[in-house]
Amino acid sequence: MANRYVEGSQVTVTGTFTVDGTLTDPTTLNVLYRSPNGVTTTIAGTAAAVTNPSTGVYKTDIAANVPGAWTYQFNSAGTVVALTENFFIIDPKVLS
Repeated sequence: MANRYVEGSQVTVTGTFTVDGTLTDPTTLNVLYRSPNGVTTTIAGTAAAVTNPSTGVYKTDIAANVPGAWTYQFNSAGTVVALTENFFIIDPKVLS
């Protein structure tokens, strides 16, 4: 089952990168996410919005202000060549 949140939530998404089972930082990293209305945002891994709390683990927050299915992707090159995608669902607010 997909992760579900309420419209207006800040959703933290995580990407992990490994080489032969060992967490490894990639040379380059991009995070992309697409809102339900089709708007795609790209964040460079070097941007302040992307954190690296430990080796091979990257996080960013998405201000999910549109109801529907949101998709996100972490992709890397260099020391780790990988691409991970996932999604979450934003439910409309019941109360305003």
